[in-house]
Amino acid sequence: MGASAGLFDGQLPLATSAQREVDTLRRRAQDSATCLLERAAGGGGRAEEEEAAGGADSQGGGEGTEEQRAGVEQQEQRKEEHQTTLNRLKEVRQEEQRLQNAVKLKQVLHELLAEQQALEEVKPKRTQALQRLHKKQDELDGTKDELDRMKDELDRKKDELDGTKDELDGKKDELDRKQQKVEQERDKLDKMQDQVDQKREELAVLQQEVDSYRKESESCLQSSKQQRTELQL
Repeated sequence: MGASAGLFDGQLPLATSAQREVDTLRRRAQDSATCLLERAAGGGGRAEEEEAAGGADSQGGGEGTEEQRAGVEQQEQRKEEHQTTLNRLKEVRQEEQRLQNAVKLKQVLHELLAEQQALEEVKPKRTQALQRLHKKQDELDGTKDELDRMKDELDRKKDELDGTKDELDGKKDELDRKQQKVEQERDKLDKMQDQVDQKREELAVLQQEVDSYRKESESCLQSSKQQRTELQL
């Protein structure tokens, strides 16, 4: 803001000088126009007086024919001067308008110069801001690339885990089938063990019967030997 204020303060003398120049030229144009209008008004009055005098002379006789012709020529000459004055007045006003337009254009140019200088002062800051923006953009691009690589790596590991899970699921199914077979074999073994235990119990009963028969046979045999001995005596 300080630099901009100083810049506009520097333009004030230029604008003031231009305004003074316009005011001077305007006064000159107004003076010239006033003078020309006065001359035109004065010439017109004299022409009317001469025209009236010429009319009076014509009423008096033909002696004033030459003077009347001279008056008419002078009147025409003054009309031309009057038209010239009007044209000159128009030119003066056009020149005044041109000068005013030139001053306005000069003021606009000063304003444009001030804006350009202000932009030149802001340009380094804008350049630095753009550089920082580009740097941040590069950092964001690098981060995005890194995130993309990490995502690809995660996707790859997820695919591996899915493959491992499928493999483990297959092995689990195989283990379940084997476990089922083992359970079936165990059930068979348990049944066979029950049968063996039952046969062992039956064998134990038979062994007891055999032992009982053997003891009974031994007892009978002993009794028979004793009886035979007694008979021999």
